[in-house]
Amino acid sequence: MMSFSWWYHLNACQSEEKMYYWRKFDLVGIVLQIMGGQVPAFYYIFYCKESHHMFFRYVGFSWAVCIGAVAVVMMPDKLKSKTKHHLCALAFLLAGWSVTPGVYHIMCWRDET
Repeated sequence: MMSFSWWYHLNACQSEEKMYYWRKFDLVGIVLQIMGGQVPAFYYIFYCKESHHMFFRYVGFSWAVCIGAVAVVMMPDKLKSKTKHHLCALAFLLAGWSVTPGVYHIMCWRDET
């Protein structure tokens, strides 16, 4: 995943076409890090048998949002306008904030378990 980022930054100055191509992989690598970074935390917090279904609920929701962000990033390059940039920014904000319901659950109900 980090390979996508360094490869993009290494080759971005060669041509505009290559820059747009490799930037997609850079952004997908960021989304994969968002997806993978939350799994261990939610797994161990919702480890007990009674609340393990919450792990699947929150991780599944976040992964669905992140997959949507990947779909927005992989849109055709014909949409190089500001609209695509705004959509990508919104998709990344939603992907980053998609862990909020799980964190809110942990903060509000941590004393009940």
